[in-house]
Amino acid sequence: MPNEVMKAIEGLLARNRQLQAFAEQEEWVTFGEQVEGYLMERQSLFACNSFVEDEISAMAVECLKTLLGEDARLVFFIKSRLAVLSQDMSTMRKSRRSVWAYNTF
Repeated sequence: MPNEVMKAIEGLLARNRQLQAFAEQEEWVTFGEQVEGYLMERQSLFACNSFVEDEISAMAVECLKTLLGEDARLVFFIKSRLAVLSQDMSTMRKSRRSVWAYNTF
């Protein structure tokens, strides 16, 4: 069990870093396609009862800490992208209202 947990953590850490690279390169389509799977895997890992304190190594604990730190950075990218999309949508709504108002007169 400890090896499986460690492999899962390392796999998530690798995927997290890949997602961050997509975000940094502004490859939002690829990011969007892959982030949901990552989040589901992460949730599944944290939801399972594999984290019995006596069974996981200090190395796994350090990997978990790293993963959580990297997750914070990934959340920053997600929130930043959502803010941009929200601003774009707001601009489009204002533009549409302006066009509608102009056409009704």
